[in-house]
Amino acid sequence: YTFSTQLSLSKEKDAYYQGLGHSNLNLVKYATDSYNRKVVAEIAGGIKQQAASLGFTNYETMMMAASFVQELPYVTDKESLGELEYVRYPIETLVDGEGDCEDKSILLAALLRELGCEVVIMEFPNHAAVGVEAERDDAYGSYANYGGKKYFYLESTVSGWELGEIPTEYDLNRISKISRVS
Repeated sequence: YTFSTQLSLSKEKDAYYQGLGHSNLNLVKYATDSYNRKVVAEIAGGIKQQAASLGFTNYETMMMAASFVQELPYVTDKESLGELEYVRYPIETLVDGEGDCEDKSILLAALLRELGCEVVIMEFPNHAAVGVEAERDDAYGSYANYGGKKYFYLESTVSGWELGEIPTEYDLNRISKISRVS
């Protein structure tokens, strides 16, 4: 299925976010910013509406959101901005139409939260991904325990990854930080 949405994003808001400091690696801060939440909620509403019209399950709706983010091109901060590290707010990732692992994970975590999922951001040395809480019997694959719950790995960088699938170069035992997005 093809999904598309249109947003009117203020150039002033984009400029405002570009003017903020981007060295803080508290990734949850970026995913939960109030204006970004409004923008992300609008996209999530479009995903919900499209998914409902197609009769999608909650899982399929979640994966529709994941696919939306996975389809955005992966570009390192050095390639796109000439900087070693620049964490983007969701609005910046949407306006730029690209991002690296933490940018895309922030956007995906924010989208999934607006869709009603309980999510965390998993940080590895040199990588970030999303964890989605799933206690249902049909959930399988790689997960991390956090706060007494299972958070299944969800890759945001490239298309085709399903919930619980993890690239071989990452090991859940090497997570350096897990942060709940609330």
